[in-house]
Amino acid sequence: MKLKRNYLFGTTVLAGLVAISAPAWAQVQQAGVQATDATQVEEIVVTGSRIRRDPTTAPTPLIQVDRETLLETGAATMIDYLATIPALSNSQIPSDTTGNLNTGGLALANLRALGSGRTLTLVDGRRHVGSQGATLAVDIDSIPRLLIQNVEIITGGASSIYGADAVSGVLNFTLRKDFEGLEIDSNYSQINEDGQAAQRISGLIGKNFFDDRLNVYAFGEYEKQDPVDSLGSGPIEVRRAI
Repeated sequence: MKLKRNYLFGTTVLAGLVAISAPAWAQVQQAGVQATDATQVEEIVVTGSRIRRDPTTAPTPLIQVDRETLLETGAATMIDYLATIPALSNSQIPSDTTGNLNTGGLALANLRALGSGRTLTLVDGRRHVGSQGATLAVDIDSIPRLLIQNVEIITGGASSIYGADAVSGVLNFTLRKDFEGLEIDSNYSQINEDGQAAQRISGLIGKNFFDDRLNVYAFGEYEKQDPVDSLGSGPIEVRRAI
């Protein structure tokens, strides 16, 4: 009787150990299956997040124009090319300012036809000095053409980040910071069969110093546009040196 009781006790203990170890073995086996499945995941798409983000880094509508595109267009001036972009089609080009005392000869970007004073112009992320009195409108031609690396255009209103002068959007001109050598660019175009023409020549020279930590450059530009009207007024000449 005692032997039978010991046998039953041993059987009960063994059954208890098996019951305890079964969940642990199942967890190890399940973890192995999950690890195998994790290696088969190729892409994870996050459709929503509750993580707080800085509004300055939030996605915004952006048009980017690189240097190669600007050179390949053959446009006489920078504003002539920018005006071909639908969002900037109402920009002011110098040839449309004849007889205007306030904005004569200025190239002013105008995003979404809300006014050049509501379009913020930046150079390397910093505000540029305004060219028109009592406004922050910037003459695009005052930015060295040959130094421009690319142009970033925010077509949506960005006043919440940049202020009230960016109601219609932002233009950011990124410049080359390590230019070294000499570069000359010229353009000649005939407006119509009567011989009226637009001429421009630009020159840039630069040099790096102190192991490329300092870049010094000089930029000059001469531009002449013959008038296209019935009044016989003289040609428009523009000289710039930076």
